[in-house]
Amino acid sequence: SLSWRLTSDPEQRMHWNLRLGRDFRLPGLNDLFWQPGGKRDLQPEVAYGQEAAWHYRTAGWGQWRLVAFNRWVRNWIQWSQLRSGIFAVDNITRVWSRGLQLHWQQQRGAWHLGAKAQYVRATYQVAIENPRISPGEQLWYTPSWQASARLGWQHRGWRFRYQHQYTGATAGISTQLSAYQLATIQVDYHSDWEKLPWRIHLALHNCWNATYQIIEFRPIPGRQLQVGVKLQLTHKLLPTARPRHKSINHHATN
Repeated sequence: SLSWRLTSDPEQRMHWNLRLGRDFRLPGLNDLFWQPGGKRDLQPEVAYGQEAAWHYRTAGWGQWRLVAFNRWVRNWIQWSQLRSGIFAVDNITRVWSRGLQLHWQQQRGAWHLGAKAQYVRATYQVAIENPRISPGEQLWYTPSWQASARLGWQHRGWRFRYQHQYTGATAGISTQLSAYQLATIQVDYHSDWEKLPWRIHLALHNCWNATYQIIEFRPIPGRQLQVGVKLQLTHKLLPTARPRHKSINHHATN
């Protein structure tokens, strides 16, 4: 990728930055060689993007960041189902993606708060016959709205975090996928005992047991508990050798 960035003084309470870029994405191995459906003569994606960001630090209401972006992509790589029923990959001529992002974060003592909201309009710019897609339709599996919020607390070796995420409805290849919400709770404890540092980690994913699908007809598992323990062992295989001092006396004879 190639990019050019212009930024105002980041030490100021309010500052901004602009970015212009050109990105390349090569086809993956599955895109090229998967059988059936792969295509060895796929062209790499080429994207031209612009981004403008505005940052503002308030006295008592945290930090805010507003980002506007625009991106044109040529040779978009997409898998789709053919009339024969198999999935195949091809280059879509043009795709246009644009949108807004709003970020906020705040810290009060041991507490950390944060939130993010995003609107994306990503559309096909060329009509496709199979599967039938009209110009201006939203890209498959690309929700227009997404939002998340997090709450964290940290004290000494303890750390707690709750994160809630909303994903809006989106279109799939064969059906509409409903919006869903996910939540994750994480608890960590870290011991900095010099002889044996250790850490224990607990995470409850999808803690409200939501039913959702990212791709149609492929349900995702429900509530999941993850537990981990990490020990750091340090052992000296060889004792430290003591330096040996050898005295040499020089005698001069006249």
